[in-house]
Amino acid sequence: MRKILESKLEQLENRGDWHYLTEQMGMFSLINLDREQIRVLMNKYHIYMLNNGRISFTGLNSKNISYVADAIRDVLQNHRSQ
Repeated sequence: MRKILESKLEQLENRGDWHYLTEQMGMFSLINLDREQIRVLMNKYHIYMLNNGRISFTGLNSKNISYVADAIRDVLQNHRSQ
């Protein structure tokens, strides 16, 4: 799932380097999002994570990975903390 998410984020031309997703190991990963972006992911897209951007890869699968990548693209492009 890590490689698929990395690939989808790169295909969507999201800003930043997503290679760290595949370099990290384990069930969890930290995604570099600010608190406003995390709030939007939770409230608008119902994608839940800790306030520090820690997500669980156990909740990702082939049916929802595109949805998650699209949501991350949206918050990166349209939502930033002031």
